[in-house]
Amino acid sequence: MTVCIEANFTSISGYVCDLMGLGIKDVIVTFSDNGGTTTTDNNGYFSKTWTYSYAWHGHVTVSKSDYRFIPSHIDFPLNTDGLHLSNNFIGIIDDNDSDSDGIPDGWEIDNNLNPLEFDSGIDNDSDGLTNLEEYITYLAGFQGDPNNSCPNQPKSICPYNTQEDVILTPTLHSSMYLDAEADNHIATWWQIAKKSFASQDFVNSDIIFEDAGEEVHKEEITIPKGILRPGENYYWRLRYKDLYGWSQWSYEANFTTIAFSDTDDTDGNGINDNQEIDAFIDMNADGTDDNQQDNIAALVNDVTGNNTAVETDNGKVSQVDIQNVNDLPDKPQDYDFREGVFNFRIENIVPGSRVEVTFYLSDTFSQGDKWYRYDDIHGWQDYTDRIVNGIGTDRVTLEYMDGDYQTGFGDCDGIENGVIVDPSGPAIPPTSGGEIVDGGGGGGSSGGGGGGGGCFIATTAYGSRMADDVVALKEFRDNILLENAVGRSFVKLYYEVSPPLADYINKHESLKAAVRISLMPLVAISYSALYFGPIITLNMLVALLVLPVCLVSFYRRRARGF
Repeated sequence: MTVCIEANFTSISGYVCDLMGLGIKDVIVTFSDNGGTTTTDNNGYFSKTWTYSYAWHGHVTVSKSDYRFIPSHIDFPLNTDGLHLSNNFIGIIDDNDSDSDGIPDGWEIDNNLNPLEFDSGIDNDSDGLTNLEEYITYLAGFQGDPNNSCPNQPKSICPYNTQEDVILTPTLHSSMYLDAEADNHIATWWQIAKKSFASQDFVNSDIIFEDAGEEVHKEEITIPKGILRPGENYYWRLRYKDLYGWSQWSYEANFTTIAFSDTDDTDGNGINDNQEIDAFIDMNADGTDDNQQDNIAALVNDVTGNNTAVETDNGKVSQVDIQNVNDLPDKPQDYDFREGVFNFRIENIVPGSRVEVTFYLSDTFSQGDKWYRYDDIHGWQDYTDRIVNGIGTDRVTLEYMDGDYQTGFGDCDGIENGVIVDPSGPAIPPTSGGEIVDGGGGGGSSGGGGGGGGCFIATTAYGSRMADDVVALKEFRDNILLENAVGRSFVKLYYEVSPPLADYINKHESLKAAVRISLMPLVAISYSALYFGPIITLNMLVALLVLPVCLVSFYRRRARGF
């Protein structure tokens, strides 16, 4: 602020600006001792002039909704000889973060930090906490107690330092929680990074996993699938919190994960070997092999036997596999997860970005169906509200946001790092009687035709994926055909050739009755195999085939004998 005071004439002018030096308009400038008020213009400039028999003196304050100002006021003593000052008012919005270091400007200024310097990883007061950790502790309301010590420094037990061949979903184990005052264990903060936390060039973006949960995972935590990559070196650490604050970080431990050759994805292309599609596949119908594109990954869903895919509108789908829900604990009771759970990893996105992910399903996702997420940290979560479109089709699009559990959603790595990892899938809910809800019929493709339900032709012909005969065919597929190599090959071939046939049948009502009749022998075989077993059914089929031959042969011999 530039101030000029002269005898019998007082003029004050100045600027109100933000931390970047840009003027703030519409700020009310108030002069004490009946000096009146004025308002800043679009450039943040203001001026005030008086003509008195004596020079004005007092102090100036500024105000605007949602802002606070540094300094809060400026004093001007009586000085008939003239006065020149050069300090300006700085306006701050507490929630602003001008240097993008995760700490708001207002808090940095209040704690003698530079709001224009990226200093979140620095420990200015040498208390073992970085500036960002000090701010997080402040947010949690733990201001510390000089008479109470923080918990003892924990130890990183397992994986131990320099351990090799660690699985991709390890359980991290820490030492027992200890506190001199026996205060309650409030939370544990876990971190995994791509480089040493102590390295001079370490930055927050090197962290690939973070969790600071307050109710569970106090002394161990299982890392969700898709976060760790094969053959990589990682560093991990943890700290404990009691009512009065955080302990020091444990000494870091580094470990190396198992090689690709020891995983289900030996060639390292992001798809399990038993779920790969070797032939040309174009699930999104853009004329290009899906597996030659970064934004989509196609594979065989070995839960259903169908081809499936995961596609993103942003970034690269670097990993996908399908997991049978029976391998996961405590699934929502009576829900039918017939597609399994999609474990996927999307990379190369701008940190903090929102992405839309499309899942290509075997079944129509009907109104009333649910979409559930699962990971070992948070268990099962209903994610249906994040569906963007696709209800009533077999292509469902959901939204995800890269970030932690406050700023992001659907991202189980717990940190804003340009990577989204999520395991989730569709589920058909139960009725009060325990039967699976009828999802509302066929229709498989995003255009509304094609039968869905996994048995495309049958679902189209019967008009419902829950028709008794369709259910029998599906159970025959799941429990008989998919249990052997020949059956799986047949199912794979069927799902490659049947969608266009189902589309054609769906457009011609007269064909549906004919198809139902033609399917009757296969339906009968399905019922027989399910209720009597495949061996008895095979014997019955042989008998049915051999009996006419025997009868014909018998009558021919009898005719020649006459």
